[in-house]
Amino acid sequence: MVLAVVAVWALAAGIGVATWLAAGEDRQPETAGGLVAGTVLPGLLAVAIAYALTRFLERRRADRRPS
Repeated sequence: MVLAVVAVWALAAGIGVATWLAAGEDRQPETAGGLVAGTVLPGLLAVAIAYALTRFLERRRADRRPS
């Protein structure tokens, strides 16, 4: 699950950077820092949520197993 989230995020980030570079003078946000903040931070949040959810589900499955 986490790997899938990372893959989708990486694809979206790559497309975002490519379109940002292709925009030339009409770039929004105007700085690379703004682009990084708008791309990296949401991606890290998505990966953290996916990791936490995966760990939660693994623990839940482990608790259900008969001993």
